[in-house]
Amino acid sequence: MRLAFIAPGVAPDTGGVETVVTELARALVARDVAVEVWTQQRGLRRPAVSHLDEIVVRRFPCSNSVHYPLSPQLWRHTRRSIGGLDLLHGHSYHSAVNLGVLASDCRVPFVYSPHYHGTGHTWPARALHRVYGPIGRRLVRRAARVIAVSWAEARMLQRDFPGVEPRLSVVHNGVATRSIAAAHPMPGQPPTLLSLGRLEGYKRIDAVIEAFDRVTSPGQLIVVGDGPARGRIEDLATRSRRSEDIRVLGRISDAEVARWLRTASGVVNLSEHEAFGLVALEGAAGGAAVLLSDIDAHREVANLLDGRVTLVHPYDRTVVAQAMESLLRGANNGPREDVGTWEQAADCYMEVYRSVVADRIGSDGQLTSASSA
Repeated sequence: MRLAFIAPGVAPDTGGVETVVTELARALVARDVAVEVWTQQRGLRRPAVSHLDEIVVRRFPCSNSVHYPLSPQLWRHTRRSIGGLDLLHGHSYHSAVNLGVLASDCRVPFVYSPHYHGTGHTWPARALHRVYGPIGRRLVRRAARVIAVSWAEARMLQRDFPGVEPRLSVVHNGVATRSIAAAHPMPGQPPTLLSLGRLEGYKRIDAVIEAFDRVTSPGQLIVVGDGPARGRIEDLATRSRRSEDIRVLGRISDAEVARWLRTASGVVNLSEHEAFGLVALEGAAGGAAVLLSDIDAHREVANLLDGRVTLVHPYDRTVVAQAMESLLRGANNGPREDVGTWEQAADCYMEVYRSVVADRIGSDGQLTSASSA
């Protein structure tokens, strides 16, 4: 099968969608799928081609907007190159990377993973979200199958895109469990809380720091990630009463992330919006207890993990601080083996892909066997 992902980023880019694209592509390559990733990058003057393991990565120049970059070169490449594929899989409703699909060959099956939050995360983003609505609806209609990463996301899609339900599938994200389990904890660390993810306003890293400021137990807060809110987060950490116990590490390697996951007694995510809750799964896989904002996606992940998960209202700093105290008094329990893997997720995606390709071949009156994929 010849497959291309269109996505806002891929490793070493950070973020939930970027992680899904990277890990899923790796797992699919191991299943003899020829995978390319088509993405965009600010600062490029011309398209660039590289390899990530056996994955071909094609990066295209885009505008310098932090929140909504546009890449006409990526759109043109999509129109020109889609005919050489068996299937195209677009990622992210909240990015313009998929716009080239709308002017592309409709005979090539298109699978769409919106990673849908239902809204933008800033006033400008919410305004753009409304303007983008008709385009987003066209992408959803164009898709032979729409894949949600949680039932929570699926419900939002059903609410906002009437008629999508017959084409809607749910595939939970996985975790690189073997890499996490093989990592060695950081030596000589005090009790540690870990905040991991892209530094965006809606992720509420500010709430994490403000609640940690009220914690009296010994320990440290490690913030891993990068993004447009980094400067504000670093300033808030510097002004915190417990500034000496807060470290904003920025972007670090996957190997270092795995070591911190094996070190932390607690992983904290107080995000206002999520399609899933990947950080929670990674924390649990590393042996940490997990503290999450009480939103639909996190409640679903809590049910998947079945234990060591605390749900809180992120605006109640006192309750969050009390939960942090409890996590710091605990310990990392070692890797968990009952967390879903990317290999398991890839098997589910392959079922969807084969079904979509077989349906398209069948509709052309040629062949109906899914084994042809």
